[in-house]
Amino acid sequence: MRKKSNSTIKDVARLADASIATVSRVLNNTDYPVSEMTRKRILEAAKELKYMPNGLSKALKNGRSHEIGVVVPALLNPYYAEVVSGIEHACYERGYMPVFCSSNNESKKESQHLDFFLKMRMDGFIVSTLDQGAHLMEKVQQAGIATVFFDQPVQSGAFDSITYDFFQAGKLAASYLVDLGHRSIAFFALPFDRKSRKDRYEGFCAGLKEANIDFPSEHLFIADLKDENVDTMTEFSGGEHLAEQFMQMKGLTAVVAMNDLVALGAMNAFSKKGKAVPEDVSVVGFDDIAFASMANPSLTTVKQPSYDMGREAAITLIDKIENNTTSQKAVMMQHRMIVRNSVCDIK
Repeated sequence: MRKKSNSTIKDVARLADASIATVSRVLNNTDYPVSEMTRKRILEAAKELKYMPNGLSKALKNGRSHEIGVVVPALLNPYYAEVVSGIEHACYERGYMPVFCSSNNESKKESQHLDFFLKMRMDGFIVSTLDQGAHLMEKVQQAGIATVFFDQPVQSGAFDSITYDFFQAGKLAASYLVDLGHRSIAFFALPFDRKSRKDRYEGFCAGLKEANIDFPSEHLFIADLKDENVDTMTEFSGGEHLAEQFMQMKGLTAVVAMNDLVALGAMNAFSKKGKAVPEDVSVVGFDDIAFASMANPSLTTVKQPSYDMGREAAITLIDKIENNTTSQKAVMMQHRMIVRNSVCDIK
């Protein structure tokens, strides 16, 4: 028989000599009793005809699409690329298909992506939101769709969340440098337009305060990322520009950067100007992206397990979808110091 490319369930039933209802039960893997011989005949017929069930029709019938909508701020950012990888692997293991969208760091696009996911009748959402306002939360809540927020802390307790203790991570970075004898430390920041960045900086300041070390305002350097929504490499460039400003000051021995991209940009600028890391200036980052271990020197950083966060977000969401639970859980992923070669002990 000639193979077809647009076969229907009726074609499969005809070739397998079975009823449409029986074919549907076998292809949907229901618990309805079907003889092994009939099951094998149906599966072979479906394979021969290259039959593919209509996903939307299936979703309308059984209430499940097995698709999950995912929104991240920037797919090109190495940190979020690792999160996405964790989500994808966990979804694949459980038989779900993730659909990824980037908001390009724009709250408006977040909302537009969620509207699209709702129209596509996806089973659930995984979102890293920049919008801490009530509008986005209300939209998701009113839709009644299972949703897990990750990365950025959310103020509402009505949703599952997977995040980090950004404050304590910032504090750890400061304490690590203080323990190695550093007292004049700069902080390279990105715009404080999201809670994670504010918490990380405040934790850094708290770490210095605990050690009775003053942090003058001129030691805070903030990158001007006018095109942050266009290209994630602007964070790397931001680090380069902040390093140029840093080198105009005297007496500073170390830098804590908002993330690894900023830290790597700073190290690149220091190298171009002949300022050795860590002999002349020590550098600490956050995240532990893959490039951190490849740099020369390799970057000391506070690891925030992005891949594991993605897996945990996907597993949490799928469990919620399949068990139809209404309770919420908040998971705090553990950070840790990854000591490499970009920091010098000056005690």
